[in-house]
Amino acid sequence: MSYDPEIIAISKVYESLKDLNLEQKKRIFNWLMDKFNLSDDKEEQKEIPATPQKTSSEKYTAAEEQPPVEEKPTAASLKEFKSLSNLFAVSTAKRNYEKALVAAAYLQETNSLDDFNAREVNTALKKHGHNLSSITVALHTLVNKKPPQLEVTRKVGKSMRYRVTTEGLERAKQFTR
Repeated sequence: MSYDPEIIAISKVYESLKDLNLEQKKRIFNWLMDKFNLSDDKEEQKEIPATPQKTSSEKYTAAEEQPPVEEKPTAASLKEFKSLSNLFAVSTAKRNYEKALVAAAYLQETNSLDDFNAREVNTALKKHGHNLSSITVALHTLVNKKPPQLEVTRKVGKSMRYRVTTEGLERAKQFTR
């Protein structure tokens, strides 16, 4: 009898993870997502819309228009959300740095902040049930993205102050589509 390789893989993964705590499981899944380049980005998962197929006897004319591609509505501003919890209820952010970006952008926009520190973002995330293993790693990942989604505005002692860039704000809004 031949078994489906996906079922076998799922069984092995389940056996390996069943006794681990939630944080350990999350770290493993995040690592696997990165390792196998399994992105949750909507841009990477866009499918080409199906166009009506014509029979061989029908011919397309140059003047024929293609059906319009419908785009999902997006929040014009993160201020439209009454709370960070409401924002995360519709957010597609999965990875720690994505959650940090969404929270940082929300705090910056709703509080009209010039800049913020890691503790402010981490406190807001924890308050709304999103505990990150390391907020500073998440923020530095965003600083090192190309193009940068966060920038360091100044250093005060050992603490850094950050600001979400224009690209970062746009990316955060994409998570609400």
